[in-house]
Amino acid sequence: MRTVTGDGAAADLPSGAPVDTWELAAIGPRWAPAPGEQELPPVPGRLELHGDALVFRATDAVDASTGTGLVSVIPAGDVQEAGPLSPGAKVTPSQPAGSWMPAWQRRLRCPGFVVATASGPWLFDGPEGKDRAATVAARYGAS
Repeated sequence: MRTVTGDGAAADLPSGAPVDTWELAAIGPRWAPAPGEQELPPVPGRLELHGDALVFRATDAVDASTGTGLVSVIPAGDVQEAGPLSPGAKVTPSQPAGSWMPAWQRRLRCPGFVVATASGPWLFDGPEGKDRAATVAARYGAS
């Protein structure tokens, strides 16, 4: 189990079932690598789309500040913009986005998307980046 310095206790978790759920990896704007790591690789998990928030739940990571599973809430009102990653984009200084897809496809396709918030950018690495960015922008009123 990986340890990540996350957002602390996830306050204001939305009630009810999500409208949609996507399996992908994420890097949050306030997350930090574990002691001794130089960079924070993307954290696998699922992004839940609720009416009033996005919720990221890590599948195999613990928040160092709480000792519990890493869960982060992005309130809908904090979403400023959503857009696809450019082909060939990097998620860390040493890791390209879309490392789960063949290298030749990463040069041609958008492997993920970014959601800009008041706290900073959220990076999501997974398939269908262009479509998912458009969905987030449309659902949460971002440009």
